[in-house]
Amino acid sequence: MLKVFIMEDDVQQLTELKSITEQIITKLDLSDSLVLTFDSTTDLAHALPKPGPENVYILDLQINYNKRAGLQLGQLIRQSDPDATIIFITVHDELLYTAYKYRVQALDFISKDQDNIYQELLKDFRLLTHRQQQQQANVFTYKSYKKDPRFYRVHRSYLVNPHTVKNVDFYSRQIVFYNGLTCPVSRRKARDFFELVRQLKHPQDENLPKQKRK
Repeated sequence: MLKVFIMEDDVQQLTELKSITEQIITKLDLSDSLVLTFDSTTDLAHALPKPGPENVYILDLQINYNKRAGLQLGQLIRQSDPDATIIFITVHDELLYTAYKYRVQALDFISKDQDNIYQELLKDFRLLTHRQQQQQANVFTYKSYKKDPRFYRVHRSYLVNPHTVKNVDFYSRQIVFYNGLTCPVSRRKARDFFELVRQLKHPQDENLPKQKRK
């Protein structure tokens, strides 16, 4: 089930975004999903759910004439909900680069000036659901598989099969799978898990003599 949180301070646009999102949910057969709307950043900040990859935030970039309010809200969300999906709806395309400085890691920036919000959001939701479906083949909840020796706990919520891992990105603290999908890894687990993956890929390295320091 997806939980979609829409933030837009214009009531008419908020209603339109909710309608578009509900149409997409129906089209993709995601009928068990929940859509909540907010016209205040404070209200949304107080209503942040339990963190999880099922959370989707659709945020207006400019709120109450503040062009960076959406970025600031996105930064707050990212800090408390690192696995969530964030999508910005904006007329300020020039702030795209600024978003990287905020480390929001948004999935998309959709321009209000174009009459394609439905199509763009549909594309994003299709990508999101596809990622979740594919990720289930590689990532499993800790409670369900904690006794299975094939899997390694990399995060408080996830176990991963190390044989399906291509790389560990320390900068973003993400595990990258061979199929292109990613999974979060905790800072405490990252280096040990990287060493495990390295040993699986290059077991012969363990038998090599260590070089002496000159």
